[in-house]
Amino acid sequence: MTAEGQAVGIAVVLSGDGHHCLVGERPADVPLGGCLEFPGGKCLPDESPCDAAIRECLEETGIAVTPMRQLALRTHDYDHGRVTLHFWLCRPTDTNPAAASEPFSWQPTSALDAGRFPEANAGVIGQLVSGRPLNRLTDSDQTASTHDS
Repeated sequence: MTAEGQAVGIAVVLSGDGHHCLVGERPADVPLGGCLEFPGGKCLPDESPCDAAIRECLEETGIAVTPMRQLALRTHDYDHGRVTLHFWLCRPTDTNPAAASEPFSWQPTSALDAGRFPEANAGVIGQLVSGRPLNRLTDSDQTASTHDS
């Protein structure tokens, strides 16, 4: 782990209407067990955080996503170590995605409770709960991917 912390790509996946997002519950036997989370995980060697978010979302939920833009970047010290969280706003590739694999499901953004997520997620939860139209971006507004080189 570097001084910046273990890089983690996180997919904040909004539904087409922007009023729901994919949320799951962490298993009890892992760090931060019982907390809610967005799909995501550690970057593999030579993998960008955006690519990690896309890969982890598909692995964890069964839903393929397209990144729209980076929402936040946060380094945080937990008891189990330092992490650098790269939150990516994503949308499902399929306009009518299937149900997510458990423990993930579509949850109303207005009902998200930052107290049920790991501490470093608070800012992103605040953005989602505020009702700001985060998904109202056109293709020309999307952040260029850093993983296409």
